[in-house]
Amino acid sequence: GKVASSTASWMAGGDFAGNLWEGTLHGEWSYTDPNIRTPFWKAGLGYDYTFASDARLAWLKDVAVVIEYSHNGAGALDTARYDFNSLFTGREVALARNYAGFTFSRDIHPLLKLELSAIANLDDRSHFVSPSLQWNALNDLYLTGGFQRFGGQRTAEFGRAPNIAFLQAQFYF
Repeated sequence: GKVASSTASWMAGGDFAGNLWEGTLHGEWSYTDPNIRTPFWKAGLGYDYTFASDARLAWLKDVAVVIEYSHNGAGALDTARYDFNSLFTGREVALARNYAGFTFSRDIHPLLKLELSAIANLDDRSHFVSPSLQWNALNDLYLTGGFQRFGGQRTAEFGRAPNIAFLQAQFYF
């Protein structure tokens, strides 16, 4: 494909997904040659697994987990070189090079779901953690409450943002 606003720039990429040990291994990659700077790779690799309803450990019953690694070749290793403007304008979704992510979700009841998501910036050691609880209050109404915790040094990617508690209502019609 072509890169917007540059006739000489190009990119190529692909993805895969397949069953492995009763879960799913998935990945994606892209190579970008922007012509105005050094070419770079972006790639991600992940695995997701859902434990059965008859799991030996009761707390794992109906638990779904996802673990992922992401590499952003366009990112910076030095926090002083982070381009926050590209993040705030949506041109980039990550500032550093290496990330790990984890999600844990469990249906506590058919109408109540607990979820915990975490992202770690492996380069500057900052992190994001977000527990939430979702309730299917009516047929098409979902209410969610949660907390977003950002941590790390003030110069780090996730160390800058304030912590947030939230309530959300979604109605489908």
